[in-house]
Amino acid sequence: MGGMTIVPDCLIDDIVVSETNALLLPGASTWNDPKHGAIIGKASQFLSSGATVCAICGATAALANFGLLDKLPHTSNGPGFLEMVAPGYKGQSFYMDKPSVADNNLITAGSTGALLWAK
Repeated sequence: MGGMTIVPDCLIDDIVVSETNALLLPGASTWNDPKHGAIIGKASQFLSSGATVCAICGATAALANFGLLDKLPHTSNGPGFLEMVAPGYKGQSFYMDKPSVADNNLITAGSTGALLWAK
């Protein structure tokens, strides 16, 4: 998004799940592509182990689509965005209409909250 190129540090299989590590999922319009299933699976492992997961904009849709936002406070690009792009989304009661939300080891932001997220 915005012409920024992101180069990963390692392969998904090489990512170590540890409470001291953080997984950053940048905004993009491609998160519903099945090719991202492996990294969302890794995000699930991070959340389960207490490691930090950060998701901006479209990345929140991928987490929602896999049920990872169903029981955790989170935000995104507006109350109806996740319902529109993530058919399996069931986390409406945990949605917070704020630019950025940090809850324990999950940090989420909509497209306009990315700067707050980076603080």
